[in-house]
Amino acid sequence: MAIFRIDGAPKTRAVNQVAHGFAVADAIRNSGAGWVKAQADSVSNAGHGWETGLVSAVADVDNFTVRFDGPVTSAAHGFTSGKELFLDPSTAGDLTETEPSASGQVSRVFATVVDGNTLNVGVKTGIEIP
Repeated sequence: MAIFRIDGAPKTRAVNQVAHGFAVADAIRNSGAGWVKAQADSVSNAGHGWETGLVSAVADVDNFTVRFDGPVTSAAHGFTSGKELFLDPSTAGDLTETEPSASGQVSRVFATVVDGNTLNVGVKTGIEIP
């Protein structure tokens, strides 16, 4: 059974992708050829639309679930409660509390920190830094 947002789009998607290499809370995007770690170093690497989210579960080396909206449990993630988390420009798949600010990078909120173990996915439209 799929869980849907009010507009009808699914909040999660189970994905089979051989040797995906993802961990829970990795920021990912659909490249058209498969899922890859997202990065705020360029517009193309930051992804767009609803084809971006956080890994919410890893079943095995070939299967994972991506969450587009809502909570992801990530035990002891180390982020500050209440902070918005931006896509990291330095490390693919990572999030950061520091908003990207260098020319060519993309400022894109991916989640908000609920508590020490929970992130709330809410990917916003990114803005390229001039």
